[in-house]
Amino acid sequence: MVKLACPVCLNEVDLPDEIKEGDTLQCPYCYAEFRLVKQEGEWAASL
Repeated sequence: MVKLACPVCLNEVDLPDEIKEGDTLQCPYCYAEFRLVKQEGEWAASL
């Protein structure tokens, strides 16, 4: 499973298998919402 650091609280968030660029996720720790983007072939979070 792919993990990504929340851009607000920096906790690692597990990404679901069926993600695609532009999806919006919510951090299970701080409840911030962020959008998934691909940067240099890697997943990144954008507020």
